[in-house]
Amino acid sequence: MYGKVLERVTEREKQLTADPVEQQVRDIFKQRAEAAGAKLEDLQASHDNDKAALARKLEDLKAGGAPEAEILAAQKALDDFPKTLDAYRAKLTADKAAATAKSAPPKPHATPSPARMSTRATWRGATSWRWCSV
Repeated sequence: MYGKVLERVTEREKQLTADPVEQQVRDIFKQRAEAAGAKLEDLQASHDNDKAALARKLEDLKAGGAPEAEILAAQKALDDFPKTLDAYRAKLTADKAAATAKSAPPKPHATPSPARMSTRATWRGATSWRWCSV
């Protein structure tokens, strides 16, 4: 029974990995990672540009009579914007790492963990992880 279920899960994973919509989403995250990398190249200019863009958005919302919730959200984004270049660098680095991780295709469900494989094989003295039972 488990073998049949695993086969269906594996087939569904292949379908999802090859799905054009899923590939588009991974491409979006890849673009976000590249954008964060580009901002890291010229940190001072990107910090100033991003902060100015947030301030402009806030002023546009106030001038346009936007709902109070949107104005408060824009004000919060401006208040929460990193004050120092080190904090901005850390934020961009974290954003880039997260986007890069999400841009990769998912690891198949049935792929064993390399660390766990070697531990089991060494522990049991087996030559293959398949012969190890825990």
